[in-house]
Amino acid sequence: MKINIQLLILFTLMITGCSTNPVMLDVKPTEDMTKLKTGNLTDFEIIKNDDIKYLTPTEIFNSISVSYRIGETLGFKNDFYIKTMLKNFTTKDGYRTELVLRSYDSKDKLSDQLVLARTDNDTIFSGKVFKDLTIQKMVNDVETNYTIDSKGKFQIIK
Repeated sequence: MKINIQLLILFTLMITGCSTNPVMLDVKPTEDMTKLKTGNLTDFEIIKNDDIKYLTPTEIFNSISVSYRIGETLGFKNDFYIKTMLKNFTTKDGYRTELVLRSYDSKDKLSDQLVLARTDNDTIFSGKVFKDLTIQKMVNDVETNYTIDSKGKFQIIK
């Protein structure tokens, strides 16, 4: 009976341990690979006025051919915050959409970025962001996990 109680306690800890870091964002391409499903993240706005601070000079130049939309702030870690950006553009292979995670410092300077999901004919990119700001990215069913270091850089968890 002692073993059964220990197994019950272990099982309970496993179940409750899995739910302490809920998914904040789950992004994946549609079946036909033409759009991204962004779950509850729907408020992407066209960049204008003050939001231009979220673009790099190259992105401002490219904005003639690329549509950038800024999403909500997902969270804060150390002196950095994470925002989402939706990019729409045309390539020689067709129309593409990317959802990019971007970290900014307290002066709104871009520190790093990570493509979380995108539409692509040959490769399936999808990803999740958890409440503690750890990231799970899937590329053709290969999982890579990331965290954000003290400099706002996305680092692979090994």
